[in-house]
Amino acid sequence: MSSAVRGGATRGQAWFCTTGLPSDVVFEVQDMSFHLHKFPLMSKSRKIHRMVMEHEAEQPAGQRRRRRRRRRGSEGSNAGEEGDEQTEIEEAEEEEEDEEEEEEGQAFCIAFPDFPGGPGTFETAAKFCYGVRVELTAWNVAPLRCAAEYLEMTEEHAEDNLAARAEAFLEQAVLRHPGEATKALKSCEELLPHAEELGIVGRCVEAIAARSSAASRSWFDDLAVLGLHMYKRVMAAMAARADVRTEARESCLVSYARGTIPGLSRSMRRRLASAPVSSEVEQRDLLEAVVASLPADKCSGRVVTAKFLFALLRTAHILRASDAACAALERKAATQLEHATLEDVLIPSYSGATETLYDVDCIERVVLFFEQLQLRRAITGTLLSSAGAGATQTRLHLHRYQQPRPAAMAARHSADAGGGRGEAAWRSTATQDSQVLRLDMDSMRNRVQDLERECSSMRRAIKKIDGRSAAASPRHSDAGDDDAASADGSSRPANWRSRYGCKFSTQVCDSHARNVVASRASRMGMSP
Repeated sequence: MSSAVRGGATRGQAWFCTTGLPSDVVFEVQDMSFHLHKFPLMSKSRKIHRMVMEHEAEQPAGQRRRRRRRRRGSEGSNAGEEGDEQTEIEEAEEEEEDEEEEEEGQAFCIAFPDFPGGPGTFETAAKFCYGVRVELTAWNVAPLRCAAEYLEMTEEHAEDNLAARAEAFLEQAVLRHPGEATKALKSCEELLPHAEELGIVGRCVEAIAARSSAASRSWFDDLAVLGLHMYKRVMAAMAARADVRTEARESCLVSYARGTIPGLSRSMRRRLASAPVSSEVEQRDLLEAVVASLPADKCSGRVVTAKFLFALLRTAHILRASDAACAALERKAATQLEHATLEDVLIPSYSGATETLYDVDCIERVVLFFEQLQLRRAITGTLLSSAGAGATQTRLHLHRYQQPRPAAMAARHSADAGGGRGEAAWRSTATQDSQVLRLDMDSMRNRVQDLERECSSMRRAIKKIDGRSAAASPRHSDAGDDDAASADGSSRPANWRSRYGCKFSTQVCDSHARNVVASRASRMGMSP
């Protein structure tokens, strides 16, 4: 029986079990018909057993109706004036028709229009009912578990049934490894809501989040197979767990972005040329989801590097991402500006309104954010150092005031010895101590005033920088114009490279990512 089932034949849109016996039940799953036998399937599936029994309960009534029609026909033929020969011919024809109706009635049809997993999963479940050994994998365990629940192939109906086997394999071989759990989670995308109701989606998400820090990084690339909805659920589960390291979250983020968003690196062109390119809207949604998943604090430079952030910013300009996403990327890139190279900061201009090759306004905003961060760090460091020094000095003064002074002890000793002279000496010592404390308080008050003046000057400097960035216009002049402006004593702000003493060697960089939305270049009038 098993060998015959392995040799099942597919004819057009029909699947036949080549056991040598005529099929007595036909299952229609989507556009595929399966001609099978009812007894093997009834032994494993409670749902099929119930449907077959209900169908057979209706069969005797139909057979009785056919017998009554045959008797009425025979009576009418005998009452007529026709001969016996004609009557025998008609009875023979009726018997043949009855036999054909009985044969057609034996193979009845059962339709499963919403079967989870489709025809392929039903075929595997049918082979299991015939006793064929089924190999479970991370890709088919979730569909088979949903199919077993749909067909009611549980332990209550038969021992060692498909539901128990799939559940055991899921717990022992899939959920213990984040890479295998990722594959099972991908297969659940076409099994909703069945997989959600059985808890398979939630268990896979929790398994990935729980083992993301302890496992090796080799499975991070598997996240690229997930859809956007499942990826968001995984990242939300990782963010909700306190035992997941930030580095693990960033590694998952970078791996997913590189696997799903084309054009993040100029060296990826050849590999992505043969990969299917999603639509521009899908790419934009993916990019904005990745930007929203970036950690709120400063990213570690080991995983989320300056090259990666500037590549995201360049792709955001190509895909015309939202202003909020671009602003968030500019601020993130500013935190890694000191580690960026010239090739990283050269972001091509994809707007037809400007005549420059690169987006100078974007770079100016990144540099401005970088300056603000440096200024804030300087202010914070100054305040912390001043507060620490003031607290130390105050503790020293209090300690000195609380310590027993030799002069005071001598005065008390002389006073105890008896005499107005000792009491006068003690009062003199107390007066001197109060004067010292008063001088110390005046010194501390002066120091606080100095710090307040420094903070006020820093605030004014920040306001000047903000006003200058708001009033600045895009720069269209070349290097010769910059030299002429500096020679004339113009008040224009100096170039940001000379301001920080950066020296860059001349490099030739490709200004356009060709593999991101090929139609973009033709619409903007750029060369492909």
